Amino acid sequence: CTYIGHEKYTKATDRARTFSGAYKSVLHIVVRADSKIYTMADLKGKRCMFHRPGSPPHNDPYIYGLKAYGLTEKDINLMPALGPRDAAQALKEGTADATMQLSAPPSPEFIELDRTIPVRLLPIEPAKQPQILKDIPYMYMFTIKGGTYTGTPTDTPALALDAPISIARQLPDDFAYAAIKAVVENFA
Repeated sequence: CTYIGHEKYTKATDRARTFSGAYKSVLHIVVRADSKIYTMADLKGKRCMFHRPGSPPHNDPYIYGLKAYGLTEKDINLMPALGPRDAAQALKEGTADATMQLSAPPSPEFIELDRTIPVRLLPIEPAKQPQILKDIPYMYMFTIKGGTYTGTPTDTPALALDAPISIARQLPDDFAYAAIKAVVENFA
């Protein structure tokens, strides 16, 4: 779980607890469909908008993904990750070769880009999945359906995580119970 604060990220915090699941967030590794980039191994020497300081769910996938393909950060031209809209624009303009975004598919920004410049998703290939999942145990495999984006006609194995809603640990249990009960009873 990540949180906004002044402390350096640690793997655990005693200030928050998971309250509820919110939504599925799927890792999109996006390139232009007209590129010669088909796997993470092809990212060597490419301009990759991947780095988000202090965000393990964004940084761990590229670090351990590259590792599974025998690469490191030094093998790519690592760029700061912009938000999805700006990343899509950078792909469109050709100022970046790849971006990595967590989003529920279909990502509106990439659907919009895909209408003018088809995009392709890079898969997490089956042979690489066990190592990546070992290194990033809070993620799991998810399939982005083929045809979601024009340049990706086949199903794409991707990393995903369930984004949680967290609450302060000091909130009383009876409040947390009543709040989640109200959500469940009024889900519609």
